[in-house]
Amino acid sequence: MSLRERLRTGDWVAIISSSILVITVFLGWYNCSYDYVDGTTLKHKKISVSGWDGTKLSLIIIISAFTVIAIVLLVRAGSGLIPATLPFQVIVTTLGFGAFVIVVLKLFLHDGDLGLSYGIFISLASSVGVIVGGIILSKERYTGSADGKHGDGTRRLGGRKWRTSGLSEE
Repeated sequence: MSLRERLRTGDWVAIISSSILVITVFLGWYNCSYDYVDGTTLKHKKISVSGWDGTKLSLIIIISAFTVIAIVLLVRAGSGLIPATLPFQVIVTTLGFGAFVIVVLKLFLHDGDLGLSYGIFISLASSVGVIVGGIILSKERYTGSADGKHGDGTRRLGGRKWRTSGLSEE
């Protein structure tokens, strides 16, 4: 089975949202306009400031997004670099939440002279997308479909199977 066939809905949501998050760091987050005199003419200039130029925290956003992509692809490829016991869904959700917090902080804590631009809102939406992807991955793990099998309604916890009808030993 190829890697593309192994990827589930949560994987796609997390990967695509993380990719968009990387791109949006380089889009305009803020804009600034000013007037200046050129000789005898008054001119107006508008400047766009990207997330990369607007904050040094954007490096953390990029690292988080690339880490999400790498973790999801390594787990689905079955490389063995990430242990099967590691709840990578929680890591994906946490990294998405970290990016979300940084973007929200930059949304509300910016210089008053700067106006907000479209890039910061796309970054906000894509960081929420990474969180949603992690939640979908957790849901798929709970139902068993993250492993490529259809869920049977059981959840394994501590060597026991929990069913709606009761507890049974494995």
